[in-house]
Amino acid sequence: MRSEDLISSFGEIARSKDMDRDTLQLIVEDVFRAMLRKRYGSDEAFEIIFNPKQGDIQILHIQEVVGDWELVDPVTEIKRSEAKKINEGFDVGDEVAGELDISDFGRRAVMTARQTFRQRISDIEKEQVYQEYTERIGEIVVGE
Repeated sequence: MRSEDLISSFGEIARSKDMDRDTLQLIVEDVFRAMLRKRYGSDEAFEIIFNPKQGDIQILHIQEVVGDWELVDPVTEIKRSEAKKINEGFDVGDEVAGELDISDFGRRAVMTARQTFRQRISDIEKEQVYQEYTERIGEIVVGE
């Protein structure tokens, strides 16, 4: 699935719930961070760039170049020899940023992301209703 399709479906859900762009952006970033944590164990080495106007999202995997025999964490580090395959100019201590494709996550992860997105929207709606009626504690409310 393309990122544009996924973001488009997120946008449709958000519009049907009358949600603003800032809230949509926070939820989308949170959903993708959850996907990254599930797949890689951490989301620290990733940067998420969300553009709601164009309807796309970029996930950048940022890794530090280390010596070939010094690799400790393959999520946050990349061997110098591997970095040189990307660009000859990379040396130890540099940062390499590569873009992840959403299709790499697989169909199951994308479906889980959609479900998580819907759940987050539902949680926000419940919180809004709760806040609305919390302000009315102590009042007598007449039903129609």
